[in-house]
Amino acid sequence: MKVIRLIFILILIVAFQLNSSAQYVPQSVFNKPLYDFMDDLANLHIITLNDAIKPYSRKQIAEALQAAESQKEKLNTTQQKQLAFYLKDFNKELSTTKGFKKRLDLFYFKDSLFNITVNPVGGFSYFKNENDNMYRQYAGGEFWATLGKGLSIFGSYRDYTDSRAVADDKYLNDLPGYNYKYKGAVGSPKRGGSFDETRGGIAYAWKWGHIGIVKDNLEWGSNNHGANIISTKAPSFARLELKLNPKKWFEFNYFHGWLYSEIKDDSAAYFSGNPPNHRQVYFSKYFAANMFTVKPFKQFDFSFGNSIVYSDQLEVAMFIPFMFFKSLDHSKTGQGSNYSGQNSQLFFNISSHNIKYTHLYISLFVDEIAFGRIWDKDEHSNFYSLKAGTAVMLPFYTSATIVAEYTRTNPVTYRHFVNTTTYESNRFNMGHYLRDNAQEIYLGARCTPISGLYISAGYTTAAVGPIYPYTGKDKSGLGLPFLKTKEYEFTSLDLNIKYELFNDIFLSAGVKIDDNKGALANVYTAPFYYGKNGKTTTLFGGFNIGF
Repeated sequence: MKVIRLIFILILIVAFQLNSSAQYVPQSVFNKPLYDFMDDLANLHIITLNDAIKPYSRKQIAEALQAAESQKEKLNTTQQKQLAFYLKDFNKELSTTKGFKKRLDLFYFKDSLFNITVNPVGGFSYFKNENDNMYRQYAGGEFWATLGKGLSIFGSYRDYTDSRAVADDKYLNDLPGYNYKYKGAVGSPKRGGSFDETRGGIAYAWKWGHIGIVKDNLEWGSNNHGANIISTKAPSFARLELKLNPKKWFEFNYFHGWLYSEIKDDSAAYFSGNPPNHRQVYFSKYFAANMFTVKPFKQFDFSFGNSIVYSDQLEVAMFIPFMFFKSLDHSKTGQGSNYSGQNSQLFFNISSHNIKYTHLYISLFVDEIAFGRIWDKDEHSNFYSLKAGTAVMLPFYTSATIVAEYTRTNPVTYRHFVNTTTYESNRFNMGHYLRDNAQEIYLGARCTPISGLYISAGYTTAAVGPIYPYTGKDKSGLGLPFLKTKEYEFTSLDLNIKYELFNDIFLSAGVKIDDNKGALANVYTAPFYYGKNGKTTTLFGGFNIGF
């Protein structure tokens, strides 16, 4: 509690010291049509975009749309209509009055001091294949508000139900993970679950940065099909967040997060007042990370940073944003056992929009590399995940984009021999959804033939190898071969059609064809998508309000 009080005091000090003229409200990373439109504007050289760090703020998006409005002759007719459509929402950040064509909101109020928007959140989707049928539904609400020139507050609540538990931590799919409260018999293929989540935060922003306490999903690493540095696979967690962007050529991002270990601390358990039942206590788990982004020339970003997952005691030094966390850990543990240290990582990202209509990117997550034995096939410790891809807008039809992406994650990457310092929260890996010893090839296409209609198709082929023992002792984890055997392979072909009736109100439909095979296919695949022989063709349709 003392740390939380200090954080609030720090935010108040910053608020009083800075002459602010901005607000920070994050825009959900799950609004893919909007994020794709931002990528399109970058590919057209209308805006510059640091796509290695998401979510974007509403202010950042509004300024990008404003830049597009001033150059809308570079947009085709459909894109101009999309731009006008999005400005119905984001003009709230740009206009000092209510004198603009505004989107439909449940409640909206704005004056010179206070600006608030309140909307419902909900959705229903129905899925059917030759094996089974299921539904997914959620309901809740969200709000965001700004007070004065720099203070913002935002929050949301969602209650989910899956009639079949398809987003469990043991399944290797790219769905956001849910920490289910299960419904149905253990082991039943028809077992479902519910999950409720609240997101929100309070932040103070100024012209070149913001600081705040936030609980929301985030994504680090350029990608079109699942980030490999920090992804949306794990449920959201609370964090202290800092962003500095003092110059166009430099940006800095940092956070300190509170993760959910779900590892019981039996020594801290106690009688709950109704013997013999005990209060269950879990080990504390924390996550600190930073990312420096430099822009040596226009449309080119080079990002680098590091992180640490640590447990047991909150470390005040981890709140120093610019630290090299691995060195900090060494200064504490010295020459002690590996089991006394923490779990640190490095990462790098290159994103280039230098070639018009083309986005090139590469993202590298380094868990461990020993350069002295990097080429030694028997003793190397090349624990890394590499993602490389491109998204090319068709010059003759700029409403369509083709995507190609490759991801390779070596054995042991993301793992750790101390169970309280794994790269996980709520048991979900925070990196790539396939975890370690895996590779993926993704080919996709998306287009917007008319404003509001989003069509996307994708082909994914992936393979996952065995989980090797990793104890941190006696050369465990060294020299492990990549995909020596393939325990799980799958191909997936999907077609998705969305139509945005009003801002954030979608109708959707599509088809997904899956082929899962291998010794562990029925372990890594949700029963709904496995079927009788690993092959399913699933049709789905639904609607959603918000994300």
